Amino acid sequence: MDQNKILEDPNNIMVVCRAHHKKLFPTKRFTKGQLKYAKYIKAEFRENKSSPREHMWLRIISLEENHVVGSLANIPVFTPSLKYGDIIKVKYEDVEDAI
Repeated sequence: MDQNKILEDPNNIMVVCRAHHKKLFPTKRFTKGQLKYAKYIKAEFRENKSSPREHMWLRIISLEENHVVGSLANIPVFTPSLKYGDIIKVKYEDVEDAI
């Protein structure tokens, strides 16, 4: 076998690079001004540190000083404490996407 050949599953890249994921894939941070015309935001939710992460959309109700107030627009699968239509506050730095 060729010693210089690296055999690795290409799907393993995030596991291998987990310690450097923020450097490799910087997160966009949203501000109140950037969300002025948005109708929906996406954020991460989870029950606790050992439960799966769930990324869901919220319909924007209002933009407050430090957070967005929104109505959950998804039916949660991994987050049973939340329900479709729940009113949730999300800090601007926790907004992952907006439309």
